[in-house]
Amino acid sequence: MKKLSALFAALLAVCALLSLSACGGGDVKKAEKAVDDVIAALKSADMDAVSALVTDAAAFKEDDTGIIGDQAELGKGIYGRLSCDVTSAEKQKDGSVTVTADISNVDMKKVFDKWIKSLAAAMPSGDGSAELGLTSLLDLMNAEDAEMADKTVEFSVVEQDGEWKVVPDADFVDAVSGGILSTLGSAAQD
Repeated sequence: MKKLSALFAALLAVCALLSLSACGGGDVKKAEKAVDDVIAALKSADMDAVSALVTDAAAFKEDDTGIIGDQAELGKGIYGRLSCDVTSAEKQKDGSVTVTADISNVDMKKVFDKWIKSLAAAMPSGDGSAELGLTSLLDLMNAEDAEMADKTVEFSVVEQDGEWKVVPDADFVDAVSGGILSTLGSAAQD
């Protein structure tokens, strides 16, 4: 009888541990799904969905001046080949989940370098219109042989108003955009 009681107590302890770990595991799964949802929304250039899935919608604000042109087309060019592989996700004491992910996208530094050269080459012929510029930029972004940038980033996912949202810090935004932030930052310093 004592052996049966000890076995029963051990089983209860295992069940308690499993139920405690399952509680945190559910949040981790929800956080991972939030990451997947943001990546899918970015790839489809659905910036309204992205805004709803991140804590700071300004990180992915569209140009409303009309200067850039077709935002959806540009968004698909920037994010269309984006991929994200979550390698770890860990619940923190504050309730957030820290996610580590391998993110791959078209290397925008290489794209911008080629684009600037093509614009400079078109200038003497007078064929350097804004439409040509955007078209050539999109062509470079969408080229099958475009070089990829791979980056491992760590970022947070938090629960806000019952929804899990990605915190779009500079490293996350730079990685998902193929390095646009770091490219523009280095160009501004030059």
